[in-house]
Amino acid sequence: MNWEAIGALGEILSAMLVLITLIYLATQVRYAKNAAADANRLMRAKGVCDFNLQSSTVTDTNLIFAKAHGWDAWYKQLAEGFCMNAEDAAKADSVNNYWFWLHWGQFSSTNSKKDLEELGRTIGNFYQSPFIRYAGENSPFAKPLFGDDFIKFVDVHIQKHSTVK
Repeated sequence: MNWEAIGALGEILSAMLVLITLIYLATQVRYAKNAAADANRLMRAKGVCDFNLQSSTVTDTNLIFAKAHGWDAWYKQLAEGFCMNAEDAAKADSVNNYWFWLHWGQFSSTNSKKDLEELGRTIGNFYQSPFIRYAGENSPFAKPLFGDDFIKFVDVHIQKHSTVK
């Protein structure tokens, strides 16, 4: 074998290694982009969750926010349906919204079948509460804010885990 043949073989091998490296880097960039998108969704959900927890404990914040956005009627409707005052309904609904956003964040960033099954069981059982179910179906904050995929996932698991057949 002469040196020219060995040099040509080395160039071919180098080109293949460069191609493999580029494919590897492209894959890593895609994974990093997906991880950043997941982190962004989870941070958004966490921010809304934090606000809802704070709203559920601080009456002034909850009532001022409700008045500013015209949600008084929703809280009155919720209160009448569950024998409580509008202030307590607003606080309880803030807790509901905390859970809705938390579950959306988990759904939106979860990829494994096991994680989705676990989340489905949690949602299916948790949303059996009449108050949570009513709020989920009628709230101006629940279904309108989440994508169709999440709503369908919730509905399927509510039916699948329903104790009322």
